[in-house]
Amino acid sequence: MAETMSIRMPEWMKAQLVASAASRRQGKGWTLTQEILRRVYDALRQEREDRRDPPARALCHLLAETIRTVGHSVSPDWRSDPFAYRTVRLAFDRILDEWAPPGEIRPPARRSKAAHGMESVKHPGSVGFYLWGEDEMTPEKMAHMVSSIVLAELTRPPLTEIYPEWKPWTREGEDLEYTMADARRGLQIKKEE
Repeated sequence: MAETMSIRMPEWMKAQLVASAASRRQGKGWTLTQEILRRVYDALRQEREDRRDPPARALCHLLAETIRTVGHSVSPDWRSDPFAYRTVRLAFDRILDEWAPPGEIRPPARRSKAAHGMESVKHPGSVGFYLWGEDEMTPEKMAHMVSSIVLAELTRPPLTEIYPEWKPWTREGEDLEYTMADARRGLQIKKEE
């Protein structure tokens, strides 16, 4: 007969979790089990986040530090204060300029839509666009295209809300979907009525 091992949660940890559960949703219907599961989910999400491209994570940290510093020095309402917002943008532009790679700016190799698989991709919520469709692609044109894609993804409801049966094709798709949902909440973007 196999012996079972019992592990008890320390009282100080249980007290913290109970207090945290009580503070969620103004104490209405959030159980200790839900709090524990939420924290396990957050830990797993953090593990996925930790596997992201290290330079991209570092750049996100620099942007967060820029915002924090502007919030402390100018105004914590950087999203609604035009002076603070402009300060964040100019400061981060300067940081990006500082780390710009040396060399000539050349467009990447031209790719056709078919070579990139865009002809067959018709997933819900996709942005209609083409890759390298112009003879002279510039960083400005590419930035416009990329920002259009990101802004469209940011402002649409989660795909699982539009298409409950939809499942991300890849683990990265799942991470992207959560990240966009998290970004919508963080930026307080309301659903379009």
